[in-house]
Amino acid sequence: MKRTLGWGFRTLTMCLLASACLTATRVEAQQVPQAGFSAWSPDGGLVALAMAIDGPWQLYLVDPYTRERRRLTRSEGNDISPTWSADGSRIVFVSDRTGNMELYSIALDGSMERRLTDTEGSEMAPDLSRDDRLAWAWTAETDPARLAQATEVVHAPLSDVNGRTAWMESGVQHYPVWSPDGALSFSGNVGEPGYGVWVREIDGRVVRVSGDRTAYNASWRPDGQSLVFVSPVEGVARIFEAGRDGSNLRQLTDNTEPWFEPRVGPDGRILVRVANGPDHRGIAILNAQGTFMSMLVEPGAAPVIT
Repeated sequence: MKRTLGWGFRTLTMCLLASACLTATRVEAQQVPQAGFSAWSPDGGLVALAMAIDGPWQLYLVDPYTRERRRLTRSEGNDISPTWSADGSRIVFVSDRTGNMELYSIALDGSMERRLTDTEGSEMAPDLSRDDRLAWAWTAETDPARLAQATEVVHAPLSDVNGRTAWMESGVQHYPVWSPDGALSFSGNVGEPGYGVWVREIDGRVVRVSGDRTAYNASWRPDGQSLVFVSPVEGVARIFEAGRDGSNLRQLTDNTEPWFEPRVGPDGRILVRVANGPDHRGIAILNAQGTFMSMLVEPGAAPVIT
């Protein structure tokens, strides 16, 4: 039986606090369309994201100006977590269509779809660097309820994902994101208590940028000097920012509904997933300062171009 994914792999399996950890729901039981896992194209002209409209999660391309969207994948499994190649010509994503969560790639016109990995564990949260080096989270676990318990970040050239190397030697890491200059941020820990956002610099130094806050889902500013990320305040997931050295930690947003998965675009605008209970209700666009601008996707509202 094919697995179904709830709360976006439980926000990519990171149920960190009781206030932020939601009950997984089955795709077949959803009452409303859902959207999440968004990613800007390198030029900011398109957004790739996943939606579950009348079945499993599938990938769509959305015009951030007209809000029109086009379906990209048509598999029988759940296709999520897109990341763009540096030239914007293809997308790498996660799919459980064969039972395990594996990495796939696809061209923007839906052609040249191919499987990249074939492991006995689970591949999650891929991110491509500007020189098409792929980082992702891996665990030997396949049970969705246990995916966050022993993940590690691995990386490899996109041309040879089987030649992967572990990024850290200890701790639990997830949600890797490349900086413009080749450093790597991740959510997790390096063997000490607590769960935060970290940066491993090119020279090997490891810095916890989120201070003593529980934090996750980081995304780099275009200049590579700071990151935005999620941290809960009074039970609500809000957006924070800090320098890559941990300086100038500050709260950007005062949202009353939880916002997850911030993704900063090349012009500084921020995509966030708006949550309501266990549902992924849509994708919002914030300006660079974290002020709400508009909804990019309100499921069912924008025309689907097939």
